[in-house]
Amino acid sequence: FDHTVICLTNAEVEQRNREYLKQLPGEEYVFDAVDTGSRTATDGFDYRSLQKLGYRDKVILKEGCRVMATVNTPGQRDRIVNGLMGKVVKIYWDGEEQPVVITSFDGLEKNVHVKRQKLTVYGRDGSIRFERQQIPLTVSYAATAHKLVGATLTGVWLYLPNSHGRQTEMIRQYWDSPWLQGVIYTALSRVGSREKIRVFPLRNTMDPQLMFPIFSMNPAASAFDALCAERDWLLTARQPVGPPPDVRDKERSCDSELLASVVDHITNLRREIENSKQKMLLLHHYTTSRRSAVSGEPINPVFYCAQNPALANKIDMLSVEGQKKFYDLLDEKLNLTLPRPNDEHLQRIVNDLANEAGDPSELRQSQTNPTLARDTAGVEEGDQELIGEREGSDLSHIEEPSDRMSAGGDLSDGSGTRSSQSDSESSEEGEDSDSDDAPFEIPPHQNDPPSDEPEFADQPFTVYEGNLYDVVSDYIKEKPHYRLVNNLEELKHQRKTCYLECRRAVSPRMEGREPKRGSRPDWRLWPTFTCPLARVKIIFRDGRCSFYPLRSANASADDWRCHDHFPGTEKCRSGTIPPDVIDDWIITLSARPCTSKSELKTMAHQKNMSGQYSAQTTEFLTQKGLSNYEAVKAALRSIKESRNSGLSVTAFTRSLTELSCGPDRLMGEVSDIIKGLDALEAGTHSARDLELARRADCCLVMENILCRTEPEKAGTGSNDLKAYSAVVSSPRMLRSLRSCRTMGIDGTYNLTHADLTMGIICSLPATSTAQPIGIVIMTK
Repeated sequence: FDHTVICLTNAEVEQRNREYLKQLPGEEYVFDAVDTGSRTATDGFDYRSLQKLGYRDKVILKEGCRVMATVNTPGQRDRIVNGLMGKVVKIYWDGEEQPVVITSFDGLEKNVHVKRQKLTVYGRDGSIRFERQQIPLTVSYAATAHKLVGATLTGVWLYLPNSHGRQTEMIRQYWDSPWLQGVIYTALSRVGSREKIRVFPLRNTMDPQLMFPIFSMNPAASAFDALCAERDWLLTARQPVGPPPDVRDKERSCDSELLASVVDHITNLRREIENSKQKMLLLHHYTTSRRSAVSGEPINPVFYCAQNPALANKIDMLSVEGQKKFYDLLDEKLNLTLPRPNDEHLQRIVNDLANEAGDPSELRQSQTNPTLARDTAGVEEGDQELIGEREGSDLSHIEEPSDRMSAGGDLSDGSGTRSSQSDSESSEEGEDSDSDDAPFEIPPHQNDPPSDEPEFADQPFTVYEGNLYDVVSDYIKEKPHYRLVNNLEELKHQRKTCYLECRRAVSPRMEGREPKRGSRPDWRLWPTFTCPLARVKIIFRDGRCSFYPLRSANASADDWRCHDHFPGTEKCRSGTIPPDVIDDWIITLSARPCTSKSELKTMAHQKNMSGQYSAQTTEFLTQKGLSNYEAVKAALRSIKESRNSGLSVTAFTRSLTELSCGPDRLMGEVSDIIKGLDALEAGTHSARDLELARRADCCLVMENILCRTEPEKAGTGSNDLKAYSAVVSSPRMLRSLRSCRTMGIDGTYNLTHADLTMGIICSLPATSTAQPIGIVIMTK
C-alpha cells in the first residue's frame, strides 16, 4: 500500500530518500542553490542553518517522486506551506531559463508551479550580506516523525533502531533522550487505520523486557496509573451494612411520602426531557426551513424565545399544537413581516401571541413518542394537520399597530395605478376586509397552497401588516413597475385576493393573441426581453397581506423582494428597435437629458461592436436598423414623452436621494470640509485641508424629502402632487449659516414640474450682500 517511511533521525531519512530516488525510473534533476554575496565568519550567522530553513545547497528530484514543501510562500498566487506533501508531475525551464517544478500537492485541486524562492541575510547595519535562491522542495519518501506532526498519511512504515537481540548501552541512552518522549505516538497516529501501519523491526516475543526500550511506559505515567487504580472507588466500594431487614423493610414500605416524591421527580424529569426533545426538533425545523428574511439575517423563533426563560416556560406549558401555531406566527413576524419590529415591540408581540396561543394552565394532553413523531419530526408532511384544529382562543384576531411599508408621503411618478383592462371586471360588494367579522383563514405556512392555485408558490416571499387596500396602494407606489389587475377601489370591500402584473411582461389576458397591426407596441413583440417575474398574488388574512410569487419564475425570495426596473424601461416603447437599445437610451437620457439622437445611435453601435448586445439586437444593428428615421423618432418621442409636460417625480427624487446628507455626515465630513476651507482662506492650511477644500462645492441634499400625492382621481389613472419640498446645498453654502442672523428666500418661479417652483435660501447680513445657503424645490 502507499506509505511514507518514518525514521527517527535526519541521517536515516537522507539515506532512505537517496535509495528511493535511485529506484525510480527517469532522469535525475539536480538543482544547485544560487548564492549571492560573501560568507564571512564575522557575520555571526551560521550558514549551515540554511539547510534547516528549507533552502538546501542541492536539491535532487525526479518526475513522479514524492516531495515536501520546505518553506512558506505567503502572498503568492500559488501559495504553499511548509510540510505540504505532494508528487512531482513535470519539470521544465521557463523563458528566463529558470527551473519550474509542477507539483500536485495533497488536498489541492490545481497543480502548483514551484519556482526558486529567495532567502536574504541582512547585516547588523541593515545591508544585504547574502542571498540564496533554491527550489523549496525535498524528497519525502521518508521523513522524521517531528516533521510530520499534524499531517495525515495513507500509510506508514516506521523504522526503529535495534541491536539484533542485544540491548547495548548506546541504544538505551538513545531511547532515554527527552526529545523522544511521545515520538512513537506521533508516528503511529498519522494514519487512520491500523491495517496501514508497519513497524520494523518488531520482535515476536511475550517477554516485555525484550521490547524495552522501544515500547515503554513513562515512569511518571506508570506511577499515576497505579495511584488511580488504588483510589478507584468502584473497586473499593462496599455495600453498606444496614439494620436488620425486618425493621427497615417495614419502615421503607410505610414511607409513602418519599415514594410519592420520587415519582413526582421522575415525572418532572420525563416532562423536561420531552420538552427538550420537542424543542430541539422545532429548532431544527425552523433552522432548515427559513433560509432568508425580508431584512437582514433570518431569526429562528425557537432560539429567540429560548433567550427569555420566563417566556420559554410559558410556551412549554402549551400543547404541541399550540407551540407549533405560536412559532409559525412568530416566524412570520420575525422574518416575513415588513417593517421588522424593534425589540420592545417584538417582545410585546411575543407575549401577546403566547397568551393568544392557548391557556398556559392546560398541559399537553399527550406526551407519547407517536404524538411527538407526528407533531414535530413530521413537520413537513403534517403542518396542516397540526394547525387544522384551533384550540383555545382565535389567533386570527391578534391586533397590532399597522406598520405600513411607506410612511406619509410615498413617491409617485404620476403613472396610473389602475389597469384599463380591469375596469370591466365586476367587484364584490360586502363588508370592509379588516372588519371583525372577516372569515377565519389559517396563517400562511410553508406547505399551505394559496387558494388552490398551483400557478403560484406555496410560501409567500414577503408579508405586510395592514388592510389590503393600504398595503397594495403603498406597494405599487414603491414599485411602479407593477400594475394592479383589479380596480383599486374594490380592495376596500370584501375582496381578499388581488393580483399584480409586471408591466414588462405579457399579461395572461393577452397571451396567445396576435398584436393588431397599427396598434401600440407591447411586449408580445419581444418575448425574449420580458420579465420572468411576471405575476404576484396577494392574499389578505388575519390582518396581514401575503405576497405569493409565480412558481414558473424559479426565482428566490430575495429576487422577488428586490424585483425592480429602471424607471421607464418597464414600458414597451417600440415595435422596431430592440428593447435593450431602448433601455440604454432611457438610462442615458435620465442622466444627460440633452444627449442628441446621433450620440445615442453612436453609443448603441459602439456597444454592439464590443459584443454586449443580444444576438437579435446585433442582427438588427448590423442591418442598419437605426437608419429607420421614423422608428427612431417615435421611440425617442415615447421616451421623452414631450406630449406630457413635466418630469418624473419618482426618478427626480431618486436621483436626489442618492446625494442625501444626514446629521452624522453634517457633523463629520461636512464640518471637516468647512474647517479645511477656513484654513485655506487663512493661509494656514495643510495638505489634508487642501484636499478637503476641493470638495467645498459638492452637492448635498438634506434628508427627509417631502413628497405627498393626492388620492387617485376617477378616470385619470394618475395621482396629483400635493406637497413637495427638497433642500439642496453644498459645504461652501452651508458655511454662511455661521454668521446668519436674518434669513430670506428668493423665489425665481422657474417651473420644474407643473406644481413646483425653485427658490434660493439666503443669509442677509447687515453690511454685505446676500449669501446663499441652499436651493429649495417646493410646491407653490
